[in-house]
Amino acid sequence: MTPAPESRPADSRPVDAGPADAGFADSRGGSQPDDAALVPTVSVGLVDDLLASLARICDAAAFASFLAAAGLEQIRPPGPGPAEPSRQPLRQPLRQPLRHPFRQPLADPPAASLRRISHHQLVRLYQVAAVGSGDEMMGLWSRPIRNGALKYICRSLIDAPTIGRALHRFCQIWNLLLDDYRLALDEAPAGLGLIPLAGPAPGGPVVNRFGQVLMLKLTHGIMSWLAGRELACRDIAFCFPRPPFASDYPLLFPGPIRFGAPHSSIAFDAPALALPIVRRPSEVRGFLERAPRDWIYTSLKEHALQLRIRECLQQPGKLDAGAAEIARQLHVAPRTLARRLAAEGLTFQDIKDGLRRDIAIHQLQWTERSLEQVAFDLDFSSATVFHRAFKHWTGVTPGQYRRGQPGQPGQPGQPSSSNPCP
Repeated sequence: MTPAPESRPADSRPVDAGPADAGFADSRGGSQPDDAALVPTVSVGLVDDLLASLARICDAAAFASFLAAAGLEQIRPPGPGPAEPSRQPLRQPLRQPLRHPFRQPLADPPAASLRRISHHQLVRLYQVAAVGSGDEMMGLWSRPIRNGALKYICRSLIDAPTIGRALHRFCQIWNLLLDDYRLALDEAPAGLGLIPLAGPAPGGPVVNRFGQVLMLKLTHGIMSWLAGRELACRDIAFCFPRPPFASDYPLLFPGPIRFGAPHSSIAFDAPALALPIVRRPSEVRGFLERAPRDWIYTSLKEHALQLRIRECLQQPGKLDAGAAEIARQLHVAPRTLARRLAAEGLTFQDIKDGLRRDIAIHQLQWTERSLEQVAFDLDFSSATVFHRAFKHWTGVTPGQYRRGQPGQPGQPGQPSSSNPCP
């Protein structure tokens, strides 16, 4: 790995180190995360549009194989029912409309809305779907992005003199590939905007939220990799209203996030655009093989109060700490802490419960610890109390969650390298 410049800011870290949970061996799975406390989960709502897009371009068997490979069989995309494909199929004409049982609503919508997806599951879903669908953007845009496109995008950027010039090339290339949007450079603040050119695809959402997120995240991830360190963002804006799972977005983007903007955009501090490219062509393959493991989550925490609180609670003996103790550690008054969290739609107890939930999910998914042991680790008075809390957090019991994780390394559900989509 090419080392980052010695003048790297204190709030940045080498991208190749991956997110804080980089205990996975490589892009094929194999080993488990080192520390569950550092691996926040996200709501299934974050990937609703991705799942619906995949269901629209792939047959039911292919779609089911993607979910199985990621350990997500119990999750189904939202939608009123089967839909016609919105574009030309990838390899051969379809003889009849695609009908997916996965497009039907779950029998228990409240429970479904509580489902969580781990970092590993999100990475695996991306990896198997991008290869298996034959579309590196997985049906999120009206025109498929053929396998290999991202490799040539990265190769075309790597000899740019600065991040700013690389960003300019990035926009030019994507504008040759997309029919739905135009990527436009913004000079103040320095970044790019995603400008719509056409209406929504038939059967698709008015705005594909995950498509908007992935394009901005891909921009941030590639520019950070080229610079040799994660770049902080000055501003991230989305053109859709604030969703119920808005608290997941600070896990992905290291900067202030706005909703309801005229168009989606990402902006960097101007000095970041003057940074030199520190990567070599020989490093492209490794970056793409690991994708999106190294860049889908941010490793920075200063931009989000909830992440700083989680970091405090993760310290030894702090999981049961109260709001007043954590406020002192963050050098703020308890009332100020509560007020700032309320402005983000959160409470201190929400964050503590989310951390305990994520630790429990990790232990159920990756270890053979009994429910009694997991309950003890999380300071519950009994397994019964933990059972009730876990069902309240996720909509399923701990036993149901553990039985629904067949995509672990060494178990059935590992992905195939073949392309199962028509």
